[in-house]
Amino acid sequence: MMLVVLATELEAQPFIDYHRMRRLEEHRPCPAYAGEGLLLIISGMGFLKGAVALSRTIEMHEKNGNTITRVINYGIAGCLTARFSLGEVVSVDRVVKYNPVEFSKTRFNTFFASAFPEIRLNEPAGDAVVLATSDHPVLTEDDAGRAARHAHLVDMEGYGYAFVAGNYGIPIQLIKGISDFARKESEDSFRKQVKRTLDSLLAYHVRGVRSQH
Repeated sequence: MMLVVLATELEAQPFIDYHRMRRLEEHRPCPAYAGEGLLLIISGMGFLKGAVALSRTIEMHEKNGNTITRVINYGIAGCLTARFSLGEVVSVDRVVKYNPVEFSKTRFNTFFASAFPEIRLNEPAGDAVVLATSDHPVLTEDDAGRAARHAHLVDMEGYGYAFVAGNYGIPIQLIKGISDFARKESEDSFRKQVKRTLDSLLAYHVRGVRSQH
């Protein structure tokens, strides 16, 4: 079974509506919906909530004999460089855990040996898209500048999802829609761009679903 995981109801609702999903009422670790051969969960915001919700959902389905074979995370992300445009949808190749102290160091290899090593989702490429997962919204020039030294995008859940899926040996894709440029004006940009970005994410998803048939 393919599992679609999103952090918030705002991000999930277009997918629920498109697939006409029904809410699963039995006891679950987080809100869950099913429809058209898909399972969708809303994990809640943040690295830890995302990791716990995904892990418990995978365990629950393994016990029921309905194994999760693929995970896709759709979500909104801030852009740290000029490489991408607002509203653009981007597939992530590598994900790192953002730590302001580690990201400030000149030599970044110490970070890779830490408790949160880089996770590679695809084969290495010269133009690989790197996502940094932060425990807090990145809204200042200093924060964004540090993160931009080693990543193109920033979110608050992706590393948790990728870490859990990797530990269960389940393939995962992180698909991010660009809603802002991770600066102090991000909240205003988010409000203006969120519908456009969610529409773009859903369109990306629908093209993928159609290509499988």
